[in-house]
Amino acid sequence: MKISLNDLIDEGYNIKNGIREVPNSYFTEYRVEDNLQYENWRKTTLRFLIASFNKDRCIKDFEDANKKFVEKLYDPNCFDEILAILNACSIVPSLPVVDSPNYLPTNNPINVSITQHQHQSQTQEQSLIIDIFLEAIKDEITGKQLKELKSIAKEEPNPDKAKTKILDKVKSWGESISASIIANILTNPTIWSGLM
Repeated sequence: MKISLNDLIDEGYNIKNGIREVPNSYFTEYRVEDNLQYENWRKTTLRFLIASFNKDRCIKDFEDANKKFVEKLYDPNCFDEILAILNACSIVPSLPVVDSPNYLPTNNPINVSITQHQHQSQTQEQSLIIDIFLEAIKDEITGKQLKELKSIAKEEPNPDKAKTKILDKVKSWGESISASIIANILTNPTIWSGLM
């Protein structure tokens, strides 16, 4: 007999409907109508979760919620937590695997925040790289030379086409300036730590 998660959820609701308050007890205490049914359901559901949701936190959550249910004297509110875990597994049956940095789930609300975070992180990294480079060249070239570079950038917005002009301009300043700029970039603490 093959069982589904929805079958287990339905049986769970039946068990919850059979929870009754123990009359005349000193503490508020409840009992399940059929303890054997509950135990069989709990063990079957646990095996189902292990088989279907291997390495998912829902397994531990399910075990913890059942332990709490027993410790709280079969309080039906605790059983709601058990059912909520199973319903969550039914609604979102698999979690995205994020072992690969290139993997982003599709049609998933998590995608938006991951994409935004990734974009923000890339923007910050690019900004840091630009800052490092600008600091490195400002230390080695004059204000006039910086204006010459900015002028080339304004005249030719395409970096591939501007590359030759920039190389010619930097060469005209002498090899020592080029070497100093590269040395400044490489010895920046952020770059240097990446080389070690």
